[in-house]
Amino acid sequence: MFGPSLSLGKFFGIPVRIHWTFSLLLLWAAFSNFSLSGSLVVAIISMVFLAVIFGCVVLHELGHSLTARHFGIGTRSITLSPLGGIAALEGNPKTWKEEFWITVAGPAVNAVIALLMIPVVIVVAPLSPVLAEPFTTVGSFVLMILVANLMLVFFNLIPAFPMDGGRIFRSLLWTQMDRARATNIAARTGQAFAVLLGVFGLFFSPVLAFISIFVFFAAGVERRSVMMEESLTGMTVHDAMRNSFLTVNDHASVYEALDLALRSGQESFPVMRGETLVGMVDLPKLVEARQRGFGHHPVAEILDTNISPLSPGDGLMKALQAMQKSGRETLPVTLGSRLVGMLPRGSILSMQMFRGA
Repeated sequence: MFGPSLSLGKFFGIPVRIHWTFSLLLLWAAFSNFSLSGSLVVAIISMVFLAVIFGCVVLHELGHSLTARHFGIGTRSITLSPLGGIAALEGNPKTWKEEFWITVAGPAVNAVIALLMIPVVIVVAPLSPVLAEPFTTVGSFVLMILVANLMLVFFNLIPAFPMDGGRIFRSLLWTQMDRARATNIAARTGQAFAVLLGVFGLFFSPVLAFISIFVFFAAGVERRSVMMEESLTGMTVHDAMRNSFLTVNDHASVYEALDLALRSGQESFPVMRGETLVGMVDLPKLVEARQRGFGHHPVAEILDTNISPLSPGDGLMKALQAMQKSGRETLPVTLGSRLVGMLPRGSILSMQMFRGA
């Protein structure tokens, strides 16, 4: 979704990345403030301010992530972009209470930051004007951090997906109905809000008009995602897996595996060492290895060991989550230590279509 991004390291064991377009946002902030003030110092301070606010966004997303961890839900990563931050959770809340507290935790972090900034503003005010032109005094800088966090709280509590308010609204509806129906109502409400915001934006703010488009489509994506979950409820890996497939030995050369792929039409192969599954290798990886002059090397040198084998009794939603976590389109299915099948993402989508989702 976000494309190329830069790693900022791990916080509480969670990888944090920032999209490359964030650099464009920094440059825009510097240029616009330099144009208004004519001061290079103000331009630099505006970039620092933007970095601080995105630091607050990281803390916001960590609020979600660490609360989710409390409920047994991991986080694959946190990604920052000019549109904000996204914590990619490894699973969904199982109850309305879990969703409520996981969601509320994000805005709560910004509310706490704002509260902590109040005494700082009070202390700084006598020493440095807080109502001066933005970025021209320490006081104004601190006040803007406080205001920005209050705005983050307000904006995120708007009851429309993908903002936190939409998820809070769904969690409250969930107390009275099933999650699918709650999602449908919350998503439709969010889209109605997006239309109103878009009309307002057409007259007063192109930025709001752009945000309204994003909100409208994001609400639709959330609705379709939950509908897909519902369509796969009760279905297992056994229902969708392929029982007929080919494997390659880990000592086989890249050329041999590539020839097998081209003759069979199979694009993903379990790699075996005797009767033991040791990894997977895909057609694009084989082609790349051949182009780099590794055609005679064994596939053991290029296999993917991040395979997360599934069991026949696993639910299809769990399978989809495993694919997202591993970044693979096909996963092996094992029963005990024995390889019994292969599950491509396409088979799951076919099952969904078959059930009329």
